[in-house]
Amino acid sequence: MTPFDEDNKKPFVDPHPKHPEVIYVHNGTEVIVVPCRVTSPDIIPDLRLHSPTPVVFSQKQRDWDPKRGFLVTSPSFEFFSGMLKCVTVVDGVTYTSSYLPQKVEERIRNLVLKATPQKLLVGETLHLMCTAETFFNGRIVFDWKFPKGKVHKPVKALGPKKEQKYEAKAGQKMLRLAWKVDAFPRPNVTWYKDGKLIAENSSCYELDPLKYRLVIRDLRAKHDGNYTISLSNTKHGLYENLTSHLVVLGEHLI
Repeated sequence: MTPFDEDNKKPFVDPHPKHPEVIYVHNGTEVIVVPCRVTSPDIIPDLRLHSPTPVVFSQKQRDWDPKRGFLVTSPSFEFFSGMLKCVTVVDGVTYTSSYLPQKVEERIRNLVLKATPQKLLVGETLHLMCTAETFFNGRIVFDWKFPKGKVHKPVKALGPKKEQKYEAKAGQKMLRLAWKVDAFPRPNVTWYKDGKLIAENSSCYELDPLKYRLVIRDLRAKHDGNYTISLSNTKHGLYENLTSHLVVLGEHLI
């Protein structure tokens, strides 16, 4: 048993007159304790719902235990609608202790986690946003955990170790020259033919930097030569050149 330490100047054992104590109520809790314990079994406070004009709380399913406080079962809507106060008067002086019931709703729906960007390098900033919906009067508590995972570092483009070789016949309508590239972050891409820059608006070539591909239409003997794709990432000091050799075969003379 817990002995009482009677003190008329302190009727509540652990009073909260100015800043309310939060009472977390989990879904499925059968008995909610408003812990306004008193220092004397003769003190029986009122449980009030704090409002501009405080009124006695109308919750019927409640019991009073001077060693624990008010025991509330099946709380109604108004129980969670504002701040509760235990109020008692001793020797003409009014004493209060405040509490704020907060329902912790464990049921959630439409949980969405967004990461921006989805890939990044060591030292870059990752933005995470987690949203979810809960039920009325519920509050979602997010518990963030950061397991160790794959870390991206700047890497060079991957291509064939040996020079690629293409053969095509003059007059062929189209030929695609493609390079296998696996690079993060995405590099800047430029193409060269025999060391000369291929302009983006060239009428002879179609440049596809997203697929690391160059398209030649209406092949002619002039298209014969070495084609180089130049990959660069100046921020991280990464550069890579991959070259393919094209042989254009002419028609046989009879």
